[in-house]
Amino acid sequence: MSNFFFEPPHLDPLKQQGGREIGTKRKGYEIQDFDDPGNENTAYLGISIKPRAMRLFFILLTLVFLLFIGRALFLQILNGSSYLELAEGNRTKLEILPATRGKILDQNGKILTSNLPYFALAIRPAIFPKKDPERADLIETIAQDGISRIEITEKIEKYKNQGQWIYLSENLEHDQAMRLMIKYQNTPAVMVVTNSIRKYTTEISKSLSQTLGYVGTLSEKELSENPDYGSQDVIGKAGVELFYEKELRGIPGGKHVEVDALGNEINVIAQKEPVDGRDLITGIDLELQEKAEEVLSKNLEAAQKKQGVVIALDPNNGEIRALVSLPSFDSNDFAKVILPEIYKSLSEDENRPLFNRAISGNFQSGSTIKPVFAVAALTEGIITPSTTILSTGGIQVSRWFFPDWRAGGHGPTDVYHAVADSVNTFFYYIGGGYGNFKGLGPEKLAAWARRFGLSYKTGIDLPYEAAGFIPTPDWKERERGEQWYIGDTYNFSIGQGDVLVTPLQMAHVIATIANGGTRYQPHIATGFQDNDGQVEKIPVPSSEIKTLKKEDIKTVQEAMRRAVTEGSARQLSLLPISAAGKTGTAQWSSTGTTHAWFIGYAPFENPQIVIVVLGEKCGEGSVFAAPVAYEILSWWAENRMASRE
Repeated sequence: MSNFFFEPPHLDPLKQQGGREIGTKRKGYEIQDFDDPGNENTAYLGISIKPRAMRLFFILLTLVFLLFIGRALFLQILNGSSYLELAEGNRTKLEILPATRGKILDQNGKILTSNLPYFALAIRPAIFPKKDPERADLIETIAQDGISRIEITEKIEKYKNQGQWIYLSENLEHDQAMRLMIKYQNTPAVMVVTNSIRKYTTEISKSLSQTLGYVGTLSEKELSENPDYGSQDVIGKAGVELFYEKELRGIPGGKHVEVDALGNEINVIAQKEPVDGRDLITGIDLELQEKAEEVLSKNLEAAQKKQGVVIALDPNNGEIRALVSLPSFDSNDFAKVILPEIYKSLSEDENRPLFNRAISGNFQSGSTIKPVFAVAALTEGIITPSTTILSTGGIQVSRWFFPDWRAGGHGPTDVYHAVADSVNTFFYYIGGGYGNFKGLGPEKLAAWARRFGLSYKTGIDLPYEAAGFIPTPDWKERERGEQWYIGDTYNFSIGQGDVLVTPLQMAHVIATIANGGTRYQPHIATGFQDNDGQVEKIPVPSSEIKTLKKEDIKTVQEAMRRAVTEGSARQLSLLPISAAGKTGTAQWSSTGTTHAWFIGYAPFENPQIVIVVLGEKCGEGSVFAAPVAYEILSWWAENRMASRE
């Protein structure tokens, strides 16, 4: 309704009757007699509104009313719980109570991985001031402690919807942490957080890093794959830390608290205590690990090489006693956030220190595979222990010559001599045949290699294990479009050509021979220990090789014993204990230096330890690998045999 000014009508004296005014009509309004209610012209003031306009007005009013009703329904009924949660969030908060990560121990209870307390300056973006100048002032205050303003701002934005504490500066010194606690004691959005950081005993044996692995904060991809983790949690990234992440981590707890307007805690509403992770007991012998690393490092340095492997395990249960892969790295560098320059140095090193060659490296086996094929030939009836083959320096097939390693040959050779002195001609015969002598053939060679676990992962409790490779005629034709020749079979029979194995697989093979034919799955962990000291053993899968005859295994065991007493590994005959073994020299390139191998076990009569040595590009097995094995077994005989007697 528009505003108007009511102006009294001008009265004409001629129209006055008895002191009463006669109203006059004007455009837009009229004046009536206010004194005579019966008069149809009784005085009133009004505005003329058409009925259609009134209807439109009421329709509009109804629509507005319905709009308010609908909005109220939406807020109160459909989204009521969400807004209630937001309202609650203004007066309550949930604090995560992290569980203590389980320790990792060696077989004698020595700590390999522990937790050290540390301090970190952290912010809680969810309650950080939203507007300037409070926001800008607080950022500036934090920046005075040596933290980039850009970093602070980025983390506030990135984690603005998270209630967790987000770390800005870690590994604070105690005095620095105390000073910052006082400085920010009345600032709810900033706090010095007390947590723990993983500590590895790699100062004793750096090569343990390949086995233990390390933990680190989660990447964006890992956060999306693990919704029960927070952005500041750590997760196993490699080694047993990764493989046993669930058991080591434990179960985080939480505390729901009521806070005042400043975010200060005033009441605990509910609390769930965390469940600490379980300690992991391993079969690792820390002192043996240290000794094996020391001996291998020394011999690699003397050979001016850097890459090598030593594995020691118990053939009676598959427990790994030592696993050395060189070069290695320090797990402590990865314990939280690795410095970019350190990671760059490790990742760009041509010797690949981050690569666990003991379980992931594929290498030609060389002559270390010969005991497998000796067992196969005996079991299949291709030979007997007394079968003799004449070695004259090699065999000629058409225009191709397949040599022995000794010019002029080895003379009459039985299976004992063939294994002990690594006579190629003998294995050419039993592998591919020659003249009237029928050999196993490539299919049976492949089948027996698989029976001993080659071309399959062993199932060790470490990530990234390789499977190796065993060639077949079908594979060559399918993948390369080439025919399989007799030369392929001869190379296969002595561990050359396309045969690839891991050092762990060869440890598995020699353990199976040493214990008489039982395949125990190699493993690092042996059990879990709870806070009350109770130990839960981890069951070990095992299987017997079908069709294997015990007398055939004993024949090959004796042949490997002769390799020590009179063959290519004679240096080990000087040990204070009896041993059996097999050297190997694996050609991987027509021009490169060969890989040096040794596989063996001791004591011969009652095997307690298996040892595998690989020196990459280190020459002959008898020259490099056997001496390394000798030093390690000497230490073991002196320091461990006494405890077993």
